[in-house]
Amino acid sequence: MKKKQTNKKISAEVTKEQKQKSYIMLGLVLILLVFSAVQAIQVDNLRDEVEQAKLSMLVDSSLIRQASSTQSAPAMVGGC
Repeated sequence: MKKKQTNKKISAEVTKEQKQKSYIMLGLVLILLVFSAVQAIQVDNLRDEVEQAKLSMLVDSSLIRQASSTQSAPAMVGGC
């Protein structure tokens, strides 16, 4: 009789430990999911910033080319 009670106590302790481990694992997985979602948002924002920087560089370089082409033109062409 005492042996069965001991077995029940052991099995009850094991299930409590298993539940605790399951909750801990679930918590860790949720934390990882939150971190991955935050990083995905950060990567998307960074990608947008890089695209905007590329566009502004293209606009700036085209303005520089236009300004330099007008400055290098001669003032007088074939005058007497």
